[in-house]
Amino acid sequence: MTKLNSLVGFSTSPNSGQRTVDSRTWLKTFLSIIANLDWNDDWVYTDDRLGLMRCDDLKFLGFLCEMLHPVVRPDLAETRELVAMFNQHLEADGYEICESGYISKRPIFAARTISIAVTISDADRITSDYVREQLAKCDAKLRSADYDGAITSARTLIEGVLAEIHERCTGTGLDGSGALLTDFKKVKEMLNLAEHQQAEESLKGLLRSLSSAIDGIDSLSNKLGDRHRRVFKPQRHHAKFVVDSAIAVSDFFYSTLEYQTNRWCKVRDELLKVLDESDIRFLSTEDLLSEPRIARLLSGSDTLIRRFIKNDLIKNYGVPNYRENDVYFAALRILLSDLEINDVLVVAEEARNNGQMIRWKGFREELKSKRPDFFQAAQKRGSVD
Repeated sequence: MTKLNSLVGFSTSPNSGQRTVDSRTWLKTFLSIIANLDWNDDWVYTDDRLGLMRCDDLKFLGFLCEMLHPVVRPDLAETRELVAMFNQHLEADGYEICESGYISKRPIFAARTISIAVTISDADRITSDYVREQLAKCDAKLRSADYDGAITSARTLIEGVLAEIHERCTGTGLDGSGALLTDFKKVKEMLNLAEHQQAEESLKGLLRSLSSAIDGIDSLSNKLGDRHRRVFKPQRHHAKFVVDSAIAVSDFFYSTLEYQTNRWCKVRDELLKVLDESDIRFLSTEDLLSEPRIARLLSGSDTLIRRFIKNDLIKNYGVPNYRENDVYFAALRILLSDLEINDVLVVAEEARNNGQMIRWKGFREELKSKRPDFFQAAQKRGSVD
């Protein structure tokens, strides 16, 4: 009764023309409802004295918050469930209920307008279901006031994004170290984000800040998240800061990957077009590398672009006929110095199963002549016949 009185007052003004109802009368009425079950459970929404169906937003939100007060609802688990349900429905109107303080170590709640969320600018760029799951968990746990869990999900989000980018760049999974900064070091050169890949000092400083942000999220997750014993209890602003930072970093990674992908796709398409439309594919490797059009493409390409093109050729370029065979091995000869042992083993396996790849033997001999130590190492790993 005290909580309802704080919202609407039980005694109406004598000048209002309405019957005065004191709190004792309300209490008797309420006890009668409980004892006799003679009113509908949703009477509070239609009672004219409360006016919840026609009141302003602040009054209705205040009523919801009082429903969550520890005096009214001592079961914290039930309170969390109600917060999640309320926020799910309030979102459409731009409101949310969140913790505003504590009383006797129990949370009390207040309503506020929802701030503009930090989001992945194009969610279609995400190909990992695991990353999508963590992104959804970040939002759900913030809304349900599970701030420990939100911080944990934010850290796991970055971990998943790094793993996805590594797989998309190399075709292999990332052997996670358990430390975000260590995992980032394995990925940053693939995205051209290493300091030594930048000439501008201000960009180097920003990249150092990016590394610090990633390491900071990892550290905060350890100190505040639910993966370890908490040093202190996180508040909403802590959790939202970590989640927003993790999403912003993830969005930057996807944007960078998209930019780099567009770069290497453009070079790859032009390279294959030149090799397909002219007879230069039959030139020796030395003459190929000095051919003006090829030389121009290579001069505008860095190690990252060549690696992307090489990975794409080996993984996706089909050799259905002899012409495509000529184009394919001409491209591999141009990228000879970028090949890794596993690349050679994959091409060798494909050649054994594809009778159209007749230039494999000549390519293998050239590889053996120009990179003898590399060729021997490949032989120790598998068959290159």
